Amino acid sequence: MNRFPHVKLLFLLVSVSILIGNNVYAGIPKEVRFTQGHIHNLVQDYIEENMPWSKDAVRFEFASQGDDVVLRGEKISHRIVELHNQGYIGDARFSVKYYDYNTFIRESIVRVKMEVQRDIVVASRRLARDVQIGDEDVHVVKKWVNRMAPNIVSDPKEAIGKRLTVGAAANEEIQAGYLKSPILIKRGAPVRIVYENGSLSVSALGYSEEDGVSGGLVRIRNAASKKTLHARVIDDSMVAIEF
Repeated sequence: MNRFPHVKLLFLLVSVSILIGNNVYAGIPKEVRFTQGHIHNLVQDYIEENMPWSKDAVRFEFASQGDDVVLRGEKISHRIVELHNQGYIGDARFSVKYYDYNTFIRESIVRVKMEVQRDIVVASRRLARDVQIGDEDVHVVKKWVNRMAPNIVSDPKEAIGKRLTVGAAANEEIQAGYLKSPILIKRGAPVRIVYENGSLSVSALGYSEEDGVSGGLVRIRNAASKKTLHARVIDDSMVAIEF
C-alpha cells in the first residue's frame, strides 16, 4: 500500500502543469524590436567582417533614419545582404532580411556611406613638367576617400625616379597617369648598337634620332651605313637590335 498517495498525485500535477505551460508558451509569438541603432550596428558588424580594410581605416555615415522595426514571431532571426557588390566603399546599400524560423517576414534597406583612409603621394613643392622626381620632391599623406581611383599612387617608390608629364603644385596628388619613365637617351646622343643572334654578337656606333626611356623602342641611325633602325634602350649609352 502506498503510504503517501497525495505526494505522487501532487508531483504528477506539477509535471503536467510545467509541460503544458512550456507548450503553450512555445506557441505564443513574442515581440522583438530592432531599433535603428541596433540595425546600424548589425550592418556595421557585417561590413567589418567582410571588407578588405582594417577597422581603423574606415568610417561610416548612415543615411537611413527610419522607424524601429517591430516583429512578432516565435523564433526571429536576420540575414544581411550587400546589394550590387559595391566593394565596401562609397555610397552603398544593404538589405536586412528578417525571418520567423525560416519564413521571410520583412526587409529593411540601409544606406551607408563608407570612407577609407589611404596613403596618398603628394608633391612636397611645386614641380615643373618633365622634372625627374627625387626623394625630397614627394611625401605621403593620409586622406579619406570614397572611391578607389585607379591612378592613385600610395608608395613614393612608384614616383621617385620617374618624370612628370604635367606640372604639379605643392601638396597636389601625384597620379600614376602623370608619371613616365625617365629619358635615358637624348635625341642626337651617340649610342652603341648591339646586334645579338644566338652566339653571334656584333656592335656598332650609332646616333639616337629621338628621346628614349628604359626598355622603350627608339629610332637609331647607324653611323657607318646611315640606315635607320629600331632598337630597344638598354641603358643610357646602349641599345639592342632584336631579331
